[in-house]
Amino acid sequence: MNLTSTQIKDTYGNLVTIGTVAGTPTTGTIQNGAGNDITTLTVAGTLNATTLGGTLSTAAQTNITSVGTLTGLGVSGTTGLDGAVTINNSEADVDFRVAGDTDANLLFVDASTDRVGIGTNAPTELLDVDGTIKATTIAGTLSTAAQANVTSLGTLTGLTVSGATGLSTLTVSGDANFDSGTLFVDESANSVGVGTSSPTTTKLQVVNSSTSLTTLQTTSPIAGVVVDGQVNTQINHGGTGGSGNTVNTTALYINNRKGGGGYQTHFTTSLKSRVRSNDDNHIYCFSDAEDPAFRVTGDGNVTIAGSLSKGSGSFKINHPVMPDTHYLVHSFIEGPQADLIYRGTVQLANGKATVNLDEAGRMTDGTFVLLNTNVQCFTANESGWSAVRGLVEGNILTIECQDEESIDTVSWMVIGERCDEHMIKTDWTDENGRVITEPEKTESEKSKPLATVDDSAELEEQLEEAEVLIAEAEEKLQA
Repeated sequence: MNLTSTQIKDTYGNLVTIGTVAGTPTTGTIQNGAGNDITTLTVAGTLNATTLGGTLSTAAQTNITSVGTLTGLGVSGTTGLDGAVTINNSEADVDFRVAGDTDANLLFVDASTDRVGIGTNAPTELLDVDGTIKATTIAGTLSTAAQANVTSLGTLTGLTVSGATGLSTLTVSGDANFDSGTLFVDESANSVGVGTSSPTTTKLQVVNSSTSLTTLQTTSPIAGVVVDGQVNTQINHGGTGGSGNTVNTTALYINNRKGGGGYQTHFTTSLKSRVRSNDDNHIYCFSDAEDPAFRVTGDGNVTIAGSLSKGSGSFKINHPVMPDTHYLVHSFIEGPQADLIYRGTVQLANGKATVNLDEAGRMTDGTFVLLNTNVQCFTANESGWSAVRGLVEGNILTIECQDEESIDTVSWMVIGERCDEHMIKTDWTDENGRVITEPEKTESEKSKPLATVDDSAELEEQLEEAEVLIAEAEEKLQA
């Protein structure tokens, strides 16, 4: 041991011997005046040494201001060190361990693997914690041996989590990307993408380019769903879901593969389509039968197998004279019964003519009789002044002129009321197929207001005007 002091005395005041030279610093043992080795050295003041071996203890540890190399040093009690401290400065394979009250490996530095363990002396990662971590902010990559033990996390900045994770609640501020776009939450677009990291402004966008069936399943309705890709997509309302169309609770089925039925979208109850859109730009609505009950073609044609009720109706076309600037609109002709109108002209021969109404209506013989009841006819002489009359028997209209030699041209019109099977079975006619002109409202319909306050005021004004017109007409009649 090298010492700078030359005046070292024992507890009796005798000079000690270092090596063989008393009072002279050299290398060797420290002996007292009798030549015996000193096992304990007490220094009152400052001790400056390059190397100390064994156990070093001081009455006031704060007086240790500079220590060179300590080999096998054991320190007990409270120690205060000012300045930087480097442990294992020579980078040797020497571990560092701090023991706790009950944990022998409260902090363990494994020099051979360059890892730090808390609660373990065999760390498997750069930082391995055997226990619970509580942190206000964690940045970077977080990995745990048993992710289910992560029960609560504060603020995670740029966090990447791999493997199975058991989190009861995860709150994310900003965008969230799970498994490179498998699930992506776009904060700016306020939307969620599945299979895409750039979802549209639609609330949920699902993109799949694989060849397997994709199933979205829910126990409550989904709104605002966009599905892209080259596969079939199925959204279920309840049920168990799965591939192969085995679920009988399908709410939406999308066939995105060309061929067979082409690109199709089905809104269904069970796997039978209720509303279907094909790649022919047609929309079909089905009842229990295979024939569509409602169809809209790509060019705007609408076919309805059942009845149609409306508040009003009209045709609206480009104006034949001013097609670039105006439309032309005409109202439907309506009445309290389902009338059919047949009309035409015929030339009399010897004051008489007959018209086959099936032929005039371009129908198969016998159709008029099965289609019409309550038939009436109207005739008018267009080229002469002689009176004419008409009579319908079966499907034959017979026209006679008062002038038995007349060859005048006569206009005719026949009106019949529909009595076919559809009219008898539809829900807006009675058992004879006649229109129920005053159907009773359901209880829910009775609770709905007929008009707003503004509409009611307008109706009252119209009634007052009508009453004035009626009064004026009565005055004229009396006059």
